[in-house]
Amino acid sequence: MSNRLQYETSPYLLQHAHNPVHWQAWGAEAFAEAKEKQKPILLSIGYATCHWCHVMERESFEDERVAAFMNAHFVCIKVDREERPDVDAIYMEVVQLISGNGGWPLNCFLLPDGRAFFAGTYFPPRPAHGRVSWSQVLANIHTAFSERREEVEEQANTIMDYLQKSTRAFARPTDFAADALHEDDVFSSQLREDIFSSLSARFDSREGGFGTAPKFPSTMALQYCLHYARIGGKRGDEARSHLRLSLQKMSLGGIYDHIGGGYARYSVDSEWFAPHFEKMLYDNALLLHLLADAYADDPQPLYLRRIRQTLNWLQREMRQSEGGYFSARDADSEGVEGKYYVWTIEEIQELLPLSLAALCIDYYGVTAHGNWEEGKNILFAKYEAESYAEMQALAPAQLLADLQKIHMILHEARIKRPAPIIDDKILLDWNALLLRALVRVAQATNDAYIAAEALNLMEFLLRSFRVESGGLALFHSYKAGAGAKIAAFLDDYAFLIDALLAVYGLNFEPKYLRLAEQYADYVIAQFWDGKEQLFFLTPADAHGDLVLRPKDLYDNATPSGNAVMADVLGRLAQFCERADFADLADRLLLVMSTAISKFPQSFARYATASLRRSLPRWEVAVVGVDYERIGRALQPHLPIGAVLVAATADDGSNPLLQARTPTHAGQTLIYVCQDFACRQPTSSVEEAIALMCG
Repeated sequence: MSNRLQYETSPYLLQHAHNPVHWQAWGAEAFAEAKEKQKPILLSIGYATCHWCHVMERESFEDERVAAFMNAHFVCIKVDREERPDVDAIYMEVVQLISGNGGWPLNCFLLPDGRAFFAGTYFPPRPAHGRVSWSQVLANIHTAFSERREEVEEQANTIMDYLQKSTRAFARPTDFAADALHEDDVFSSQLREDIFSSLSARFDSREGGFGTAPKFPSTMALQYCLHYARIGGKRGDEARSHLRLSLQKMSLGGIYDHIGGGYARYSVDSEWFAPHFEKMLYDNALLLHLLADAYADDPQPLYLRRIRQTLNWLQREMRQSEGGYFSARDADSEGVEGKYYVWTIEEIQELLPLSLAALCIDYYGVTAHGNWEEGKNILFAKYEAESYAEMQALAPAQLLADLQKIHMILHEARIKRPAPIIDDKILLDWNALLLRALVRVAQATNDAYIAAEALNLMEFLLRSFRVESGGLALFHSYKAGAGAKIAAFLDDYAFLIDALLAVYGLNFEPKYLRLAEQYADYVIAQFWDGKEQLFFLTPADAHGDLVLRPKDLYDNATPSGNAVMADVLGRLAQFCERADFADLADRLLLVMSTAISKFPQSFARYATASLRRSLPRWEVAVVGVDYERIGRALQPHLPIGAVLVAATADDGSNPLLQARTPTHAGQTLIYVCQDFACRQPTSSVEEAIALMCG
């Protein structure tokens, strides 16, 4: 027996391929061995850019003595949580049940049939910080499994029982009457106010965001604030003000990479100063979308600069040659977290001309003794460039030009350092999130180049992730040279449908709308649980190697697939006049309504879907030779939740175009309908906008 991870494609698994531990990938072979030898399974879950995963590997998994004990008494399985979110979802719930906390590395001990009986996260090589050592854990688990098997079985049964019932902790009973769907307070204006009140109770009114350290961007909760402000919520000014404060503080703070662009995963403090330096594709996708939405609502120059700089970073460092985007950039280089990103004052003075060095030191808070660790400095701006220019009596344009020179010089120096690794697998769900963001950026900034990039990315996803001879079936993960693998999950399909609807708005190509409808039908057939009125994370015809079919309900770092499906089904119901989609979307939101109202920050994407559902129903159809130009002109003025279709004529591709034809050649007509009642068609963009906004 030896380490078998050299046969894998995941960068995380390949990182562990040299360990003396006899790691195996998740699969039937490992479970068969555990059953044959009657050994417990040691399941270790992490990801390529996880700092504490690296630490535990160096301290324990590379230790020959520790590895020998693991090999002798356990079947050792390594899982990349980004490749197998279903495995991660099940056993993360176990560790949260046992310890009250979650995170990675996730170390879980299983019976040979996959039932968990103990779990934890990081364990040190020697007892420290109130934690037992990894060797102590291994010895205790071995003893318990060998000598107290009945107790272990009983613990595993208790945990399984909890897992099977856990969905019901947040989902309300499903015995409501079908004819009462539209009467529930989940779709009321009062719920919108209650959700905002609950979110605002956790506002950090000084530094932006929510709560205290560690502080995550919480983009979905901020997105709700923006939608709430746009629809004229009673406290809309407060919502918009907090959104601006939050985006300003994040975009000036150390969580933003001022030299290379892009946002780190989170800040370890409450001031956005010291980041956890890894950069994830999904965080930057969600932040790009929020920045673009905020810019369209309130065109702050800082938003536009961060949009452009983040896009430059993504295309420079994260874009693969075929068109997809890599998953993440590590926090560590040369075994040290953040080493690639920080500066001494001497480095800055040596690299920059005198005047630029002085500006960099003052603007970014650089000190001789360092503002972080051991004389190192994190670049952190206290003021927006325009405010700083006014304070220093500088011309704003010249200041921005000087800052750009600083960034270019320091970036040229930085790329000569040993760089953190890039996790080069391409995930369908995360790329779909980015695609949706690219569309929003293109629309908010009227950028044709970004619109073209969005269309290119869509074609890459549809081409590269499709299962051969599998109809609509897709894969989850793709790597150049190795192709795609692992059957796609709910999030993959949900985010792709969302992206298809977004891309349709770029050029009104009917194939994208048709595909979105087809994939919605496919998801319902493969993932819907009629008993609990929710979607499973895994499809019916794949991932049968799990102890149960999980459901992922929370809006965590990425939106819940269930929340996104509630939203896209509601919109597709309008686009395609599908009452069955509307009914399913309503049922899903009703099941989650208690959780939405009680814990809106944890269910923020549902909250936004619920907000949209509570608004008047608008449909706009543009028909005629000038449909593309007029359609794009109308988009910035659409009420939240409105759908717009556009075509040369009624070609039978969409029911909203049915029997809608210009009265004479060369004419383009706009049809505006609200709550199942249509207004007189008009050829005037201004008049159509007045109908929607009046």
